[in-house]
Amino acid sequence: MPHHNSIDIVSLATELSATLEANGIDAMFQKLEDSLRHSCRWHSLFDAHLLRARAALGLPLVGPVVDADKVTKKKLDDKTIAACREVGWKLFDEGQIASGWMYLRAAVEPQEVADKLSQIASQILEQEESVADEEEYQPLQEIIQLALWENLDPALGIRVMLAAQGTCNAVTAYEQSVAGLPPAQQEPVAKIMIHHLHEEVFENLARDLIER
Repeated sequence: MPHHNSIDIVSLATELSATLEANGIDAMFQKLEDSLRHSCRWHSLFDAHLLRARAALGLPLVGPVVDADKVTKKKLDDKTIAACREVGWKLFDEGQIASGWMYLRAAVEPQEVADKLSQIASQILEQEESVADEEEYQPLQEIIQLALWENLDPALGIRVMLAAQGTCNAVTAYEQSVAGLPPAQQEPVAKIMIHHLHEEVFENLARDLIER
């Protein structure tokens, strides 16, 4: 989860001014980015990346870039995508799934995001009492939102929902979000549901027989 370090704004401003005067604007932005990384201020780091890219390309630091040629715009787009990837993955690593998705949705292939979501979900669910822990439950909710309702990986969404919210919620979610998908996409989700329901019925019957 987020663990931001504090920044001495006055001291940083002094260092940036000195770096600008001694080594130029690119070195100044590099120092700023290093400071923002150290303090885990990822949204600000994204802004700094864009400012540095504009400065390096000779573009105005703020405002539209309508006067730039196609080559320059392409270079700016490439740098923007790279910034989205860095910041998005860092936010994912901190459990800020929804925030990270804002950057990654335009910069990363959906399957790559789905694979990372699966990895994060498995790590959280392996921890004892993680579902009952509010700090860990929020990332699971956001993983369900992306995997199931954004259709990144419906099977993952149902698997996490079964673990975090139970059978009834998973059945409802299946009816609302999965039942309308093409058969090929429904099949892996249906297999998870059938296996889970079979195990649940079997356990309940076994418990009842033992009690009898």
